[in-house]
Parts: sequence; C-alpha cells; structure tokens
Amino acid sequence: MLAGAVGIVIIFVFAMLQPMIRTIQATQADIVATKTDLVEKETFLRTLDSKLADLELNKSHENQLDVMLPKADRMEDALRVLHTSAASTGITLAQVSNTSGAAQSEAVASQARGDQGALPKNVAPLGIGLDVTGPYQAFRAFLTQLETTPRLMDITRLELRLNEDQPDQILGSMSLQFYKLSEADSSAL
Repeated sequence: MLAGAVGIVIIFVFAMLQPMIRTIQATQADIVATKTDLVEKETFLRTLDSKLADLELNKSHENQLDVMLPKADRMEDALRVLHTSAASTGITLAQVSNTSGAAQSEAVASQARGDQGALPKNVAPLGIGLDVTGPYQAFRAFLTQLETTPRLMDITRLELRLNEDQPDQILGSMSLQFYKLSEADSSAL
C-alpha cells in the first residue's frame, strides 16, 4: 500500500516537473543561440574597422563601400529596398516609422557603458520600424530578400502573430537598423 502511494507521488511529481524541464531546455537552447549570435556580432564589429580600411585602400571598392555603409543617411535608399522587397514578395507595409533617434541614443549609451557589442564610434545606426501583413511564406521571402541587400542591416526586433480576421495572413512588427559612417569621424578611416 505504501509502495503504491509512493509510486503515485513519484508519477505525480514527474508529471508536474515535465513542463518545467521542457521550459528549462528551451531556455538553455535560446541562451546558446543568443551567445552564438552575440559572438558573431562581436567578431563582425571587431573586424569592421579593418574591413573598412581594406575597402578604402582599393579604389575599385569605394562605390561598394558607399552602398554598404554610406556617409549620408540616404534613408530613401533603405525605404526603396523595403518597398521593393515587400512588393516583390507579396508583403504589405502597413506602417513605416523612422526610429533613428532612438537607435542613435542607444548606440551612444552603449559606447558610454563600454559594451562589447557597441558600434565603432565612426558608425551611426539608422532605425526603421515596420508593421507588415501577408502570408507566412511571403514574409519568409521578404526576410530572405532583406538579408541579400548590399547595405549593412540588422533586424533588431521581430514579432509575428496570426491575423485573426484572415487566418492565412500574419501580422508582423519589426525594427531594422541600417548604418552610416558618422560625418565627424569618417575621415579617420
């Protein structure tokens, strides 16, 4: 009788802990993925100055550098890329907002704190916030096209949810960062 009760208690405890164990495993996997992403970004940022110097030594790459990391904001170029990518994949841009002020404030604060992932002082972020709608596969194609743009860009926030009015559509909200050379320090390259 006692053995049966102990068996029931063990099964009950196991059943209660199982969802927590899955949550812990998912959290561990997320931490590993985040660490990997951080290492990749840190490596990129550490080598950015040398990559920029190498590109500027070779004048044939000067135009490529200007496309990837322009000296002017050229926000209209970023918007054109977003519009073209959205139109070609079937995504609708519901709202586009300029979040450059917040992105630049965050970058300055990160540099002041001495964060390892901080941008170099001669690189300034330009932010864009987007609300999008469309089919899931179209959204995947949209993200793939953004990855292939020649201008340096990061997706800093991405939220997706099902459109309850149209179940075959998703609603997405995302923040993007493009970059430019800061005018005050661009001559240091």
